[in-house]
Amino acid sequence: MNPEDLAFLKTHVALLSKDKCTVRIRVPGNREMVLGDVRIRVDPNFALAMHIDTDEANAANLRTGAQGFIDGIQHED
Repeated sequence: MNPEDLAFLKTHVALLSKDKCTVRIRVPGNREMVLGDVRIRVDPNFALAMHIDTDEANAANLRTGAQGFIDGIQHED
């Protein structure tokens, strides 16, 4: 994500405050999935996007453009 995305999310996700914090991502759907140990990276050249392994996407029946949500903060480094 870029710094503007982080600033927006800080107001909506308690404790999400910096680059390299680790979160859980929940992807709803008919085969809901929660992905843990997801590292947040912040840089002005980045876009708000997440790329996951093909096997994980297939297990959750995900397609390009699926949306996930920060489900919780695991820790901040």
